[in-house]
Parts: sequence; structure tokens; C-alpha cells
Amino acid sequence: MNQREYVKKERMRVFLLKVELEKTMMRDVKTYFARQRKRVKAGEEIKTIQPVLQAHYQRIVRKLIHKNVKQANKIDEGIRRFLEGKSSERANVIDNTTQGNYEDAIKEAREVLAEEGNVNPTDRELMIIASGIFYRKTRGRVSNIANGETQAIAEGLRREITLSAHSELEDVLLTGDKKKAEEIYELSGDYTSYKFKEKIDTGDIAVLSTILVTARKEWENMGDGLVRKPPKSKFNHVAAGGQRVGIMEPFVVSGQMLMYPGDMSLGASIGNVARCRCVTLYL
Repeated sequence: MNQREYVKKERMRVFLLKVELEKTMMRDVKTYFARQRKRVKAGEEIKTIQPVLQAHYQRIVRKLIHKNVKQANKIDEGIRRFLEGKSSERANVIDNTTQGNYEDAIKEAREVLAEEGNVNPTDRELMIIASGIFYRKTRGRVSNIANGETQAIAEGLRREITLSAHSELEDVLLTGDKKKAEEIYELSGDYTSYKFKEKIDTGDIAVLSTILVTARKEWENMGDGLVRKPPKSKFNHVAAGGQRVGIMEPFVVSGQMLMYPGDMSLGASIGNVARCRCVTLYL
């Protein structure tokens, strides 16, 4: 397999799996908000979305990284911490917005009833109106949450898997363990691991070291008319396509730094990541 074949195959594999994962997440988020609406109607506080996120992240591990479901058990402790930290961090952000929707819905419900002459509504009257307003406020968030929690986590997890694999390859460099090299490739699926396992039989440490040292990552867009670019957007993912940097370095996209598509940890704005379909390829 040459690099061009790898790029073509891996870009589409990752994209299609993320589409599948996003559809499943949309279903789960719709169900979650439907249940929260019932809680609003009953005058109860909302519940955290964290269990929904945790289940989705585990799905990403099983279906995206890499082929074998059983390999999910091989995720190392650093990657587990990444997943746990992200589920807590993202749940806080989403929950805060949902809580704001809840409070705004009650406030607006009071105003609606007051305009109708009902200035002292019963709790039931208030919450019935509030639940309808809450539904309208949350309906548009479903697809954004599904996309964001699939794109950022899938791409971030792929990065963590790759970094872990390359760390293990450094050990294999000294042991010359071909079986271990093959296991690492099966888990990570990145092109550097593929080249390493193909060359390990040579026993040439210089060649194997060069493969690791020259590892790169590339930003790949989907190459269609939906990729964001001016004048429709101030962000340009067409221009970002093909950008290649070291795996520990950030991409620079429209003047903003991102470790991978969907990443906001370095200050990228929401307009640069929302609804993004781009893919990182590890070369």
C-alpha cells in the first residue's frame, strides 16, 4: 500500500464511519431532550447529558478506532483519561446551555401567560407552556451536538491513539518485535505504523528511526462543494486541505491553531469547527 492509496482509503473510511456515528448520536440526543422536556413539564430539574456522551464516546472507540471491537479493551490509561475528561468537560458546557434554556423557557412562559391575563398561573399551567418553549429552544441543538461530539472526539481520540502507538514503536525499535509492531498497526491504523511493520524485518535501526522521526499529519477536506470557504464563510477549509505538519504540531486554519479538525483547545472559534467534516490523516 503506497501513501496515495492509504490517503484515499483512510479519508473515506473515517468520514463514512463518522457519518454513521453522528446519525446514531442524533437519535440519542433527540431522546435525551424529549425526556428533559417531560421533566420541564413536570416541574423537575434537567438531568446531565454526561451518560449520553459517555455511551457515544465508547461507540467511537468500538467502531472507529480501529476495526476490531475487542481492541477497545486495549485502550491505555492515558486515552481513558482523555475520554473521561472530555465527557465531563463537554457535559458541563452542554448542561449549562440546557439549564439556561430551561430557565428562559419558564421566564417566557410567565410572560406569555401574563399577556393572556393569567398573572398567577398554577405550576402545571406554567410548566406546560414552558415545556413547549423549551422544545423550540433545544430542537436546533440536536444536530450541532451530534456533529460536535462526533467530530471533535473521534479526531481527538484518533490523535491520542496515534501518539500512543508511536510511543510504543519507540520501544519496538529496540526490541525488533515484529509481532508487537503488527499489533500496534492493527490498533492505530496510521501509515507510520504500517511502514514501520513493513520495514522491521530489515532490522535497520536507522531506517526505522527515520520512519518515526519523519511522521506527519495532514489535514484533508472532503473535496466537494460543501467544504467551507470564502465568500460564504470567513473560514477556509479548502485552503487547509493538504496542509502537513508534525504530529505534535498544530494546523493553522484561517489564522487559528487546531491540533485536529474540531479542536478548540488552542482557541479556535466555533465557526471554524462547527459542522466540519474534515479528517486528519497520520502519515
